[in-house]
Amino acid sequence: MQPSILAAPSIDAPIHPLSAAHRGETVRLVQIDAGHRLSRRLAELGLTPGVVMQVVHKNGGPMLIAVRGARLALGRGVTDKILVEKVDKLVRI
Repeated sequence: MQPSILAAPSIDAPIHPLSAAHRGETVRLVQIDAGHRLSRRLAELGLTPGVVMQVVHKNGGPMLIAVRGARLALGRGVTDKILVEKVDKLVRI
């Protein structure tokens, strides 16, 4: 069983699309601005509000993110619909 992760939000944590996050940045999912079908599919992949993820690769093509012990490749159109906030540090409990 994986430990739970609590993330402390940044003091100035503006909400922005995942597509604007930088490589290596750790972010928390705030909201998905998409239709029911895409929102449900992303939830099935583990992308739910409050989940913490890290941008592993971002270089013009699909963005690779690490979330819940897995890596997902998401296209730019999808990452534009995922709203996140930057996280300063992680605390494992």
